[in-house]
Amino acid sequence: MGTCGTRQGMIMSNTLLEDMIKAARVDEPRTCCTVNSILSDDRRSCTALERYADNAAVMAHLRAVRGRFAERSTPALYTRTLTVYGPANVSVIDGAGQLWCY
Repeated sequence: MGTCGTRQGMIMSNTLLEDMIKAARVDEPRTCCTVNSILSDDRRSCTALERYADNAAVMAHLRAVRGRFAERSTPALYTRTLTVYGPANVSVIDGAGQLWCY
């Protein structure tokens, strides 16, 4: 579970979030078990709850997200919080924590 915030003067795009969720559900059916997100009323933060099959699935998802959405998301988003439940390895924790922190 993680919360992203927007950088100064930016708001979060519904289109970006919808595209990211759709891509995970369609392109990663065996990787990403569930994805749910809640966008704040002011569109300045988003909380996402994602569930994966295993550590390898998380890493595959992180690579896919960076490849598809870095150009659109990096200028606007940063990670506020990240909570990992389950037996995550060091690669997953480091990779997820750096997702929007380029």
